[in-house]
Amino acid sequence: MRPKSNSQRTRVSVVLIFLDEAPFLQEAIESVISQSFEMWELLLVDDGSTDGSTDIAKMAAQCLPP
Repeated sequence: MRPKSNSQRTRVSVVLIFLDEAPFLQEAIESVISQSFEMWELLLVDDGSTDGSTDIAKMAAQCLPP
């Protein structure tokens, strides 16, 4: 049996919906990044934050690979 190619491997999608979670958002993002499983995508969904959470999410999006 041949090993699966990257396009055939399971991908995990993490959907992180947040609303005014600045104190916890960076830690949640880092938790996803630190996982040993490599085939993942992180979707950050801002539900109208007004506390700086949006800036944290934008910074993470700029630093992470596409």
